[in-house]
This record gives sequence, C-alpha cells and structure tokens, in this order.
Amino acid sequence: MTLNGTLNQPETGLVNGTISDGSNSGNISCMVDQSVLSGTDKLISCVGQSPGSNSEMFNVIFTST
Repeated sequence: MTLNGTLNQPETGLVNGTISDGSNSGNISCMVDQSVLSGTDKLISCVGQSPGSNSEMFNVIFTST
C-alpha cells in the first residue's frame, strides 16, 4: 500500500493525497497536529476512500509520543 501527498496542502496542518493498493487508488485527507495540547505528542487523523471501492470510507488515527 502506498500513500502520496503534500504536507500543508491545501492549508497548514492538512495533507491531501492518494492511497493505493497497487492496482486501485482512492483519495485521502489527513490532519496533522505536531504539538498536541502544546506538548511533544503528535497526532495524525485521516479519512479516505477505500482503494478497492471508492464508495467505502475508512478512518485511521496515528499517534506518537
């Protein structure tokens, strides 16, 4: 699976891109918070279209401390 996008596009803290399973692709948008509650924790929250079926949506959240 691959994820391609540009940080801070269309606005600061956002990433728009595509996610692919090799033969199919879907759109994905993520919010990036590099300083959760003014601390050192990081949070990425994404919503996207399933590469195999663009009518199905998914959510994923990543955290780092």
